[in-house]
Amino acid sequence: MDERTAELLKVRAAKAWRPGAGEMIDGRVVKMLARTSEVGKDGPFTYPVLIVDTGEVGYTAVHAFHSLLLEQLREVKTKPGDEITIVYQGRIESKNDAADVDPETGKKRKRSYHAYLFVSNGNDASTEFSWDNGNIRAADDEPGF
Repeated sequence: MDERTAELLKVRAAKAWRPGAGEMIDGRVVKMLARTSEVGKDGPFTYPVLIVDTGEVGYTAVHAFHSLLLEQLREVKTKPGDEITIVYQGRIESKNDAADVDPETGKKRKRSYHAYLFVSNGNDASTEFSWDNGNIRAADDEPGF
């Protein structure tokens, strides 16, 4: 078997990362794939899958369908070759008063989300502060966070 075929087999055989709260994945992105889910509340949607070489036997597939992780990946424009670390913090209740309905009980509950910490050598996802930025000003009102 040639090297390219062996690599394609490793990508296809990548096991999905299904973390519990506090679990981490650390490695190099070897490939990014697009997957379509039919389960979205607004119909089908497409999301990225990162194939990560963690140094273990085989690759691991990180399905980035949770909004916070997706936004962090988008912010740094994650690409193959980036060294990444992702920590899944678990499901966290929203701090605002927003509520949704529990699909199992039908009762209202505080809205929650899947929280992640993400860093990448491709970009650190932060903008360094500079007093030379001409757009610095005080807020007109309290920020919305």
